[in-house]
Amino acid sequence: IIDGVTAAADAVVQDSLTNDNGVELSSFNNDLGSSNFRPPFLSSDGSLAIHAGERLGRGIVTDAITTPVVNTSAYFFKKTADLIDFKEGRQTSFEYGRYGNPTTVVLEEKITVVGLPYRPYSK
Repeated sequence: IIDGVTAAADAVVQDSLTNDNGVELSSFNNDLGSSNFRPPFLSSDGSLAIHAGERLGRGIVTDAITTPVVNTSAYFFKKTADLIDFKEGRQTSFEYGRYGNPTTVVLEEKITVVGLPYRPYSK
């Protein structure tokens, strides 16, 4: 992983360089085209595993720095139009905790980055 930016590492870099509104947070974006480019904070596999899936530079004060553990099973939509947008793929959200939540999505991205096979919990 250290010699080149994998797709997952590139996603970490891209997510960490822009906020939720797509506003550029640093000059790293200019170098993303280079296949060997990696910002200093992703210089090791350990750092990459920690930052994978995290959205750095979030736009509002109430956002957690790291992904919080989400213990909910149902989500709501403020408007019916938001639900329709979600169902038609124009909006990203979670519908029901059984099908995933922010915590499991970030964990799956971290497992992918470090190269471990994903094994869902089973008895």
